[in-house]
Amino acid sequence: MNPNFPPDLDIHPSSSSSSLLHPNPSCVPSSSSDAFNTQSQRKAIQQYGIAGRVWEAAYLLNLYLNPPIDSGISRKPLFEFDPPFNQNHTSTTTSGRTIIEVGSGSGLVASNVARSLTPGTELLVLTDLPEVCPLLEENLSSISAELREKADDNRDTILVRPLTWGNHQHALSIASELGLLQDDSHRPQNARYLTHILCSDLVYFPELLAPLLRTLIQLSSSPFVPPTPTDSNPHYQDPQMIISYKIRSLSKETPFWSAFGLWFSFEPVLVRPSPNRAAQGSSSILAEQLQQQDLNGTTPPSNAPNPNPNPDSKSPSTSTSSHSHSTPKSKKWTRLGSSLEGPSFVFTARRRPESFGWDVPEDDEDLIAGKGVVSVGFRDQGTSDSSGGGGGSSSSGGGGSRSRGDDTFESLLFMVLSGDGDGDGSEE
Repeated sequence: MNPNFPPDLDIHPSSSSSSLLHPNPSCVPSSSSDAFNTQSQRKAIQQYGIAGRVWEAAYLLNLYLNPPIDSGISRKPLFEFDPPFNQNHTSTTTSGRTIIEVGSGSGLVASNVARSLTPGTELLVLTDLPEVCPLLEENLSSISAELREKADDNRDTILVRPLTWGNHQHALSIASELGLLQDDSHRPQNARYLTHILCSDLVYFPELLAPLLRTLIQLSSSPFVPPTPTDSNPHYQDPQMIISYKIRSLSKETPFWSAFGLWFSFEPVLVRPSPNRAAQGSSSILAEQLQQQDLNGTTPPSNAPNPNPNPDSKSPSTSTSSHSHSTPKSKKWTRLGSSLEGPSFVFTARRRPESFGWDVPEDDEDLIAGKGVVSVGFRDQGTSDSSGGGGGSSSSGGGGSRSRGDDTFESLLFMVLSGDGDGDGSEE
């Protein structure tokens, strides 16, 4: 089955106000915006199915990566995030950021990220199924050409490459192109380790969850990251993974987060209006509107199809929702995505250091079941070990053949559903 054309697929274009589609619209040519409007999405859906639609979590991720700025003299972001998007990532190479996006789809997030890149120095690698790559190339062609012209050596700043989830050879082909397959003594000076891994609305079909996790583990392992910090750069950090996610079917999607949390530590992004933003003017009004809409302009119109069954869901499901209508105090931290139906999240994640020594199960069911995990704060008899590194985890027993799971997501979801997980309430 083609995952982009499941049986009974009936989806419609998403929409967002222009100011939210591209947080800094003055930086984006109209041709780029047109590639993601309703008409373009409708055409892309007919040809590419699920990949042709801009999914809601993409708008949320765009706001985190490139928030709207004050239109006044200060030109500062209207919002601040915790943790902030790490744009000045420390790498072991002299080059700038090397960002890879998994499951890029139509390329909305990529079109936004591309505008922040330094041509010729930084690199954005967009990936999807081989049959979806032509859509990415078409939608990013104008931005790619513009960045190429700005580079001193006409080097590409944007690459579009096939990466089927779970396909080891596809990933190695990208690693080879980044100059990462040679040993240390023969590795070229322009070799590029990954600094960021982006994922937007990828957790949906159960049969794709294990291949997705397998790819995320591979991209955060050698050769994409150096085995240890180097003497020349002892402060190197492993790639920052950023995942935007909208809940559609908890029963189908929770197993992914249970397994993901074994390999990665992750936390939700919090947001608040910038304390230094202008108190008056159109930018201030925009900030308040965004705060009330939870930084997203995707509230469905009154004539939108009934979400249950949800025609805009990637898979048939019964959605669990905790839509909150309350507006937090302006200076308090709230969870990014807290007011949206779904609910929705933006997570930042990093590999657990102890996981680099684990064997990745070859069987998909074993991977999702947490087999192969030998130490994430567990005792062999199955009780939690407070001295370990995964305090938010649970286990059915010790040993690599036992099933295990991390409960970070379930704990977070419990707080969200009980109304306690939308922020820390602090104002400073």
